[in-house]
Amino acid sequence: MRRGTFSRFERPTRRPGRAAGGGPESGLALAVVGASGRAGASTLAAACAVVAAEAGVATVALDLQPGGPGLDALLGVEHRPGLRWADLTGVEGGVDGPALRERLPRCGELAVLSHGREGDPVPTVEQVAAVVCGLRTDAELLVLDLWRGHALTGAHAVGLDDGDVGVLVAEATPLALAALRASAAGLAAALPETFVLLRGGATARAFLGDVQEALDLPVLGCLGDDLAAARDLARGRPPGRLAGPVRDRAADLLSIVLPGRARVAS
Repeated sequence: MRRGTFSRFERPTRRPGRAAGGGPESGLALAVVGASGRAGASTLAAACAVVAAEAGVATVALDLQPGGPGLDALLGVEHRPGLRWADLTGVEGGVDGPALRERLPRCGELAVLSHGREGDPVPTVEQVAAVVCGLRTDAELLVLDLWRGHALTGAHAVGLDDGDVGVLVAEATPLALAALRASAAGLAAALPETFVLLRGGATARAFLGDVQEALDLPVLGCLGDDLAAARDLARGRPPGRLAGPVRDRAADLLSIVLPGRARVAS
Protein backbone atom coordinates (compact mmCIF):
# COMPACT_ATOMS: atom_id res chain seq x y z
CA MET A 1 0.00 0.00 0.00
CA ARG A 2 1.10 3.54 -0.63
CA ARG A 3 1.72 6.09 2.01
CA GLY A 4 1.24 9.78 1.41
CA THR A 5 -1.02 12.66 2.18
CA PHE A 6 -3.80 13.64 -0.15
CA SER A 7 -1.87 16.60 -1.49
CA ARG A 8 0.92 14.46 -2.88
CA PHE A 9 -0.92 11.26 -3.65
CA GLU A 10 -0.61 10.36 -7.33
CA ARG A 11 -3.53 8.43 -8.71
CA PRO A 12 -2.95 5.46 -11.00
CA THR A 13 -4.85 5.27 -14.26
CA ARG A 14 -8.44 4.29 -13.55
CA ARG A 15 -11.01 2.43 -15.54
CA PRO A 16 -13.01 4.80 -17.76
CA GLY A 17 -16.55 5.55 -16.71
CA ARG A 18 -19.64 4.75 -18.72
CA ALA A 19 -19.43 6.14 -22.23
CA ALA A 20 -21.65 9.06 -23.15
CA GLY A 21 -25.04 7.81 -24.24
CA GLY A 22 -24.76 4.59 -22.26
CA GLY A 23 -22.46 1.68 -22.78
CA PRO A 24 -21.32 -1.62 -21.35
CA GLU A 25 -18.38 -0.27 -19.35
CA SER A 26 -18.60 -0.71 -15.61
CA GLY A 27 -19.06 2.28 -13.33
CA LEU A 28 -16.89 2.95 -10.30
CA ALA A 29 -17.80 2.64 -6.64
CA LEU A 30 -16.84 4.71 -3.61
CA ALA A 31 -17.43 2.88 -0.33
CA VAL A 32 -17.64 5.12 2.75
CA VAL A 33 -17.33 3.34 6.11
CA GLY A 34 -17.66 4.70 9.62
CA ALA A 35 -15.02 3.02 11.76
CA SER A 36 -17.24 3.69 14.77
CA GLY A 37 -20.58 5.25 15.53
CA ARG A 38 -21.13 9.00 15.14
CA ALA A 39 -18.16 9.39 12.80
CA GLY A 40 -20.27 11.16 10.18
CA ALA A 41 -19.66 8.58 7.43
CA SER A 42 -23.28 8.52 6.26
CA THR A 43 -23.33 12.31 5.99
CA LEU A 44 -20.10 12.25 3.99
CA ALA A 45 -21.41 9.50 1.70
CA ALA A 46 -24.58 11.47 1.06
CA ALA A 47 -22.58 14.63 0.34
CA CYS A 48 -20.28 12.81 -2.11
CA ALA A 49 -23.32 11.55 -4.01
CA VAL A 50 -24.96 14.99 -4.01
CA VAL A 51 -21.84 16.79 -5.23
CA ALA A 52 -21.18 14.19 -7.95
CA ALA A 53 -24.74 14.34 -9.28
CA GLU A 54 -24.63 18.14 -9.18
CA ALA A 55 -21.53 17.97 -11.40
CA GLY A 56 -23.38 15.90 -14.01
CA VAL A 57 -22.03 12.49 -13.00
CA ALA A 58 -24.66 9.74 -13.31
CA THR A 59 -24.70 8.68 -9.66
CA VAL A 60 -26.55 6.25 -7.40
CA ALA A 61 -26.38 6.47 -3.60
CA LEU A 62 -26.79 3.07 -1.94
CA ASP A 63 -27.71 2.58 1.69
CA LEU A 64 -25.95 -0.52 3.05
CA GLN A 65 -26.80 0.22 6.68
CA PRO A 66 -29.92 -1.84 7.50
CA GLY A 67 -31.52 -0.78 10.74
CA GLY A 68 -30.41 2.82 10.35
CA PRO A 69 -32.48 5.94 9.68
CA GLY A 70 -32.29 5.38 5.92
CA LEU A 71 -30.20 7.22 3.36
CA ASP A 72 -33.41 8.54 1.79
CA ALA A 73 -34.22 10.34 5.05
CA LEU A 74 -30.69 11.74 5.24
CA LEU A 75 -31.18 13.13 1.73
CA GLY A 76 -34.68 14.40 2.45
CA VAL A 77 -36.48 12.14 -0.05
CA GLU A 78 -38.05 9.54 2.26
CA HIS A 79 -41.51 10.75 1.19
CA ARG A 80 -40.88 10.22 -2.52
CA PRO A 81 -42.14 7.14 -4.33
CA GLY A 82 -39.77 4.55 -5.72
CA LEU A 83 -38.17 1.22 -4.94
CA ARG A 84 -36.39 0.47 -1.68
CA TRP A 85 -34.22 -2.49 -0.70
CA ALA A 86 -37.29 -4.29 0.70
CA ASP A 87 -38.72 -4.38 -2.83
CA LEU A 88 -35.63 -6.23 -4.09
CA THR A 89 -35.61 -9.17 -1.69
CA GLY A 90 -37.05 -11.38 -4.43
CA VAL A 91 -34.18 -10.73 -6.83
CA GLU A 92 -32.71 -13.86 -8.43
CA GLY A 93 -29.75 -13.78 -10.80
CA GLY A 94 -28.81 -10.64 -12.71
CA VAL A 95 -30.39 -7.21 -12.30
CA ASP A 96 -31.40 -4.82 -15.08
CA GLY A 97 -29.47 -1.76 -13.93
CA PRO A 98 -31.06 0.84 -16.22
CA ALA A 99 -34.59 -0.31 -15.37
CA LEU A 100 -33.85 -0.32 -11.65
CA ARG A 101 -32.21 3.10 -11.64
CA GLU A 102 -35.21 4.54 -13.46
CA ARG A 103 -37.51 3.40 -10.64
CA LEU A 104 -35.48 4.72 -7.69
CA PRO A 105 -36.42 7.87 -5.72
CA ARG A 106 -34.56 10.99 -6.81
CA CYS A 107 -32.83 13.79 -5.00
CA GLY A 108 -32.44 16.12 -7.93
CA GLU A 109 -30.54 14.03 -10.49
CA LEU A 110 -29.27 11.63 -7.81
CA ALA A 111 -30.89 8.17 -7.64
CA VAL A 112 -31.19 6.74 -4.12
CA LEU A 113 -31.59 3.13 -3.01
CA SER A 114 -32.36 3.05 0.70
CA HIS A 115 -33.47 0.76 3.48
CA GLY A 116 -36.80 1.45 5.16
CA ARG A 117 -37.54 2.08 8.81
CA GLU A 118 -40.48 -0.23 9.48
CA GLY A 119 -38.74 -3.53 10.10
CA ASP A 120 -38.80 -4.25 6.36
CA PRO A 121 -37.13 -7.39 5.02
CA VAL A 122 -33.45 -7.07 4.19
CA PRO A 123 -31.86 -8.52 1.02
CA THR A 124 -29.18 -11.17 1.21
CA VAL A 125 -25.55 -10.34 0.53
CA GLU A 126 -25.89 -12.11 -2.83
CA GLN A 127 -28.87 -9.94 -3.76
CA VAL A 128 -26.98 -6.79 -2.75
CA ALA A 129 -24.05 -7.84 -4.95
CA ALA A 130 -26.39 -8.49 -7.89
CA VAL A 131 -27.93 -5.03 -7.51
CA VAL A 132 -24.53 -3.34 -7.24
CA CYS A 133 -23.28 -5.14 -10.34
CA GLY A 134 -26.44 -4.30 -12.26
CA LEU A 135 -26.35 -0.60 -11.37
CA ARG A 136 -22.72 -0.39 -12.48
CA THR A 137 -23.91 -0.88 -16.07
CA ASP A 138 -25.99 2.32 -15.97
CA ALA A 139 -24.16 4.68 -13.60
CA GLU A 140 -20.75 6.32 -13.68
CA LEU A 141 -20.50 6.31 -9.91
CA LEU A 142 -22.01 4.31 -7.06
CA VAL A 143 -21.59 5.80 -3.57
CA LEU A 144 -22.08 3.17 -0.88
CA ASP A 145 -22.83 4.00 2.74
CA LEU A 146 -21.20 0.73 3.79
CA TRP A 147 -21.90 -1.12 7.01
CA ARG A 148 -18.73 -1.61 9.07
CA GLY A 149 -19.36 -5.35 9.16
CA HIS A 150 -18.84 -5.54 5.41
CA ALA A 151 -15.46 -3.87 5.82
CA LEU A 152 -14.48 -6.49 8.38
CA THR A 153 -15.76 -9.55 6.53
CA GLY A 154 -14.92 -8.67 2.95
CA ALA A 155 -16.30 -5.91 0.75
CA HIS A 156 -16.10 -8.15 -2.33
CA ALA A 157 -19.18 -9.98 -1.04
CA VAL A 158 -21.39 -6.96 -1.79
CA GLY A 159 -20.11 -6.49 -5.33
CA LEU A 160 -17.08 -4.24 -4.79
CA ASP A 161 -13.88 -4.99 -6.66
CA ASP A 162 -10.20 -4.08 -6.64
CA GLY A 163 -10.73 -1.03 -8.87
CA ASP A 164 -13.08 0.66 -6.40
CA VAL A 165 -12.14 3.14 -3.68
CA GLY A 166 -12.74 2.95 0.07
CA VAL A 167 -12.61 5.64 2.72
CA LEU A 168 -12.71 5.03 6.46
CA VAL A 169 -13.99 7.85 8.66
CA ALA A 170 -13.08 7.90 12.34
CA GLU A 171 -13.17 10.29 15.25
CA ALA A 172 -9.82 11.17 16.78
CA THR A 173 -10.40 9.46 20.13
CA PRO A 174 -8.54 6.42 21.50
CA LEU A 175 -11.55 4.11 21.24
CA ALA A 176 -12.50 5.29 17.75
CA LEU A 177 -8.92 4.91 16.54
CA ALA A 178 -8.83 1.37 17.93
CA ALA A 179 -11.99 0.61 15.93
CA LEU A 180 -10.37 2.21 12.89
CA ARG A 181 -7.41 -0.16 13.13
CA ALA A 182 -9.78 -3.13 13.32
CA SER A 183 -11.66 -2.04 10.19
CA ALA A 184 -8.72 -0.87 8.10
CA ALA A 185 -7.11 -4.24 7.39
CA GLY A 186 -10.32 -5.83 6.12
CA LEU A 187 -11.34 -2.96 3.87
CA ALA A 188 -7.85 -2.40 2.46
CA ALA A 189 -7.51 -6.12 1.70
CA ALA A 190 -10.57 -5.87 -0.55
CA LEU A 191 -9.96 -2.35 -1.86
CA PRO A 192 -6.25 -1.57 -2.28
CA GLU A 193 -7.15 2.10 -2.73
CA THR A 194 -8.40 2.75 0.77
CA PHE A 195 -7.99 6.12 2.49
CA VAL A 196 -8.57 7.46 5.99
CA LEU A 197 -10.33 10.65 7.05
CA LEU A 198 -10.30 11.83 10.66
CA ARG A 199 -13.12 13.79 12.25
CA GLY A 200 -12.19 16.83 14.26
CA GLY A 201 -10.01 19.92 14.32
CA ALA A 202 -6.66 20.51 16.03
CA THR A 203 -6.83 17.28 18.02
CA ALA A 204 -7.43 15.21 14.90
CA ARG A 205 -4.60 16.96 13.04
CA ALA A 206 -2.22 15.96 15.81
CA PHE A 207 -2.97 12.29 15.09
CA LEU A 208 -2.55 12.40 11.29
CA GLY A 209 1.07 11.25 11.10
CA ASP A 210 0.66 8.57 13.76
CA VAL A 211 -2.45 7.11 12.10
CA GLN A 212 -0.81 7.07 8.67
CA GLU A 213 2.27 5.31 10.00
CA ALA A 214 0.33 2.80 12.09
CA LEU A 215 -2.06 1.76 9.30
CA ASP A 216 0.21 2.27 6.28
CA LEU A 217 -2.73 3.94 4.56
CA PRO A 218 -2.89 7.45 3.10
CA VAL A 219 -4.71 9.91 5.34
CA LEU A 220 -6.69 12.53 3.46
CA GLY A 221 -6.82 14.97 6.35
CA CYS A 222 -9.51 16.08 8.78
CA LEU A 223 -13.21 16.76 8.55
CA GLY A 224 -14.20 19.51 10.95
CA ASP A 225 -17.62 20.53 12.18
CA ASP A 226 -19.86 21.91 9.46
CA LEU A 227 -22.68 24.14 10.65
CA ALA A 228 -24.21 24.47 7.19
CA ALA A 229 -24.41 20.69 6.74
CA ALA A 230 -25.81 20.25 10.27
CA ARG A 231 -28.45 22.88 9.57
CA ASP A 232 -29.43 21.19 6.31
CA LEU A 233 -29.76 17.80 8.00
CA ALA A 234 -31.95 19.30 10.72
CA ARG A 235 -34.22 20.78 8.05
CA GLY A 236 -34.47 17.64 5.92
CA ARG A 237 -32.17 18.93 3.20
CA PRO A 238 -29.31 16.95 1.63
CA PRO A 239 -25.83 17.66 3.04
CA GLY A 240 -23.11 18.95 0.74
CA ARG A 241 -25.21 21.57 -1.02
CA LEU A 242 -23.45 24.50 0.61
CA ALA A 243 -19.81 25.49 1.00
CA GLY A 244 -18.13 24.04 4.07
CA PRO A 245 -15.91 21.19 5.30
CA VAL A 246 -18.31 18.41 4.25
CA ARG A 247 -18.57 19.69 0.69
CA ASP A 248 -14.79 20.28 0.54
CA ARG A 249 -13.96 16.72 1.62
CA ALA A 250 -16.58 15.31 -0.78
CA ALA A 251 -14.95 17.21 -3.64
CA ASP A 252 -11.53 15.89 -2.57
CA LEU A 253 -12.79 12.31 -2.69
CA LEU A 254 -14.44 12.77 -6.06
CA SER A 255 -11.19 14.12 -7.51
CA ILE A 256 -9.66 10.77 -6.50
CA VAL A 257 -12.45 8.54 -7.80
CA LEU A 258 -13.11 10.46 -11.02
CA PRO A 259 -9.86 12.28 -11.82
CA GLY A 260 -10.92 12.96 -15.41
CA ARG A 261 -13.74 15.21 -14.22
CA ALA A 262 -13.26 18.89 -13.50
CA ARG A 263 -13.03 19.49 -9.77
CA VAL A 264 -16.32 20.56 -8.29
CA ALA A 265 -16.16 24.06 -6.88
CA SER A 266 -16.13 24.09 -3.08
